[in-house]
Amino acid sequence: MCRRIAQQAVEQVAQAMLANQPQGNHYAQIGAGLANMGGLLFASASAETEHANCLRSRGYTPAK
Repeated sequence: MCRRIAQQAVEQVAQAMLANQPQGNHYAQIGAGLANMGGLLFASASAETEHANCLRSRGYTPAK
């Protein structure tokens, strides 16, 4: 269940990025691609946080 929650967070970001792709201007597309890479890195970090929070809420603790 926690993996599904994390995956949904990434999918939502990816869908939003695809919806906002510029058309036509090559430089705008390059800029959007670079921004999307940053967005995916943020989504990945957010997904990790969501996953860890989900596990903690179910009583799991990180290994030391």
